[in-house]
Amino acid sequence: MTRGIIEKWGGTSLATAQQDLLALEHTLTTHQPDSYTIFVPSGPGKTNNTKEGRKATDHAYDIVNNINRDTEWHILTQILQKKINDHNLPKETLDSLLTEISTILQSANIDQQAQAKIIGVPERAQAKIIYELGIRNYPQYSFALLDYNQNGMIGDSSCSSNRDVPIDHHNTLKTIAQQIKTHNLKGKIAIVPGFIGTKSGTDQMVTLERGTSDGTATYYGAALYADEVRIFSDQNGILPVDPDIIDNLTPLKELTYREAEAFAGLGAKIINDVAIRPAKERGILVRILNSLDLTQQGTNIRANPSTDHYGVKAIANVPGYQLITVHDMRMNQKGIAAKVSSLFADYDLSIDAESDGDSCRTYAIIPNDNTSKLINQLASLEHRTTIINRMARIALIGEGMEYIPHSNAKTADQILLETLKTQGIPLEMYTHTKNSVIRSFFIPQEHTHQAITHLYRAFEFHRNGK
Repeated sequence: MTRGIIEKWGGTSLATAQQDLLALEHTLTTHQPDSYTIFVPSGPGKTNNTKEGRKATDHAYDIVNNINRDTEWHILTQILQKKINDHNLPKETLDSLLTEISTILQSANIDQQAQAKIIGVPERAQAKIIYELGIRNYPQYSFALLDYNQNGMIGDSSCSSNRDVPIDHHNTLKTIAQQIKTHNLKGKIAIVPGFIGTKSGTDQMVTLERGTSDGTATYYGAALYADEVRIFSDQNGILPVDPDIIDNLTPLKELTYREAEAFAGLGAKIINDVAIRPAKERGILVRILNSLDLTQQGTNIRANPSTDHYGVKAIANVPGYQLITVHDMRMNQKGIAAKVSSLFADYDLSIDAESDGDSCRTYAIIPNDNTSKLINQLASLEHRTTIINRMARIALIGEGMEYIPHSNAKTADQILLETLKTQGIPLEMYTHTKNSVIRSFFIPQEHTHQAITHLYRAFEFHRNGK
């Protein structure tokens, strides 16, 4: 017996009315009357490359940020009403939702709660459309619609904003389990909008961290101990390197939870890294699938390391780094490293990697408008700095890098360093922590294409595309 299946459909998979129908039909083919079926829709996705053809959520953010507010609201309502018309649903299907937002906009009181409601419109509207399609087209099934205040997704109450709120992990798992019982979801097809929920301890609506529609699906999967969670997008799966650098790539067959978490955190866009945690904790299989070609096998995420390709599963690259070396840090001065590191946080700068030197330390950051203020602050504390701009972070990702079986076999680290040396690529910083699934190094940005192309071959991805 199947315990449960959760399917999350991304915006590109629900851009048109025809895609809505195909997604709903696919979900129903997997439904079993004595199990749980959860359908998590994103807001309507991109339809073309014009400004009007952007994702519905992008228009909602512009409204909140007062960027051509009236025009953007008109475009957003047109996108949603077109879905209603194309499905031949009653024109008043979304009236209450759109009227609520129109009233907010007319009042000009765009407070934190109002911002969340505006940004959450595409998700709530898409969920309502799927629900109405279900009860109209498939009366033999029982459907349930869980809005933002019923879906069990809880935002951290310590966050001062109602936008992009971090998930309250334990509270969310607990509350979803309660909602499953309250709404008696067993045997039903539950439509659960992703990306939105309530702030812990309140009934205030929040939008969760951007991209956490994936998280809604995996949190439901974890709460249910489901058989699997399926994440549908317009890609065949997760690719091992940047497809703009290497073409004709074959998707990875499998990633471990740690590998997927690391790859997502370093820019892979198929799944959000926040979504991995609940699946990893409870051992739930996550499948990344292509909604436009259901014959593709996609990528499975679960706990199976591999030593193929010297343990390397993927090669990530993130441009735009700056390396700041802080000098005059006496090596035996207690607390100096912590003191300097805290200054970066004071200026809203995240240290993504760091390396020790003699009386100095190098920090890798993505610079922001406060970087010059940090440098001035360090100077006032008599810390000289040197800066290298336009750096790229390249990262080998693979849990199997620690498990090379033969003592005479080359390690991933050796191959990496040999490749860079052979190609004459300057290595500015290299970080390696035992038992980490990541080996990060920083090189001048202009060498990115060269480095990835030769590493791709050095790790023999070209032999079978995995």
